Amino acid sequence: LHGAGGSENLFFDGYGAGRIVAECQTRGWVLVATRSGLSFGGAPPVGAVLDQLGKRYPLDPKRAFVVGHSMGAMQTVELAQKHPGRFEAVAALGGGGVV
Repeated sequence: LHGAGGSENLFFDGYGAGRIVAECQTRGWVLVATRSGLSFGGAPPVGAVLDQLGKRYPLDPKRAFVVGHSMGAMQTVELAQKHPGRFEAVAALGGGGVV
C-alpha cells in the first residue's frame, strides 16, 4: 500500500526504480498494488482483491503478505488488526500505528 500523495504505480516504478517487479518475477510472486487514495481512515479492500485474484490465479491465501509505506503502513497495520490470521506477514515501512 502506497503513501499519501502517491499511487499504486510507486511499487512498479518509483520505490527502488522498479526493483520489486524484478524480485517478484525472480521469486515467482504475484505483485498487487492497490490504489489507496488519501483515506487516513481506512485501508483499501485488500482481502476482497485477494479473493477475486484467487478465482483467476492459483494463489495460496496462506502466503499473502501486505507491505505498506507511510500512510500505507498505517493501513497495513489496520488490516492486520481487523483481519488477524488473514496475512502471513505484514511490513509497515516509515509509518504505522498502534500494533
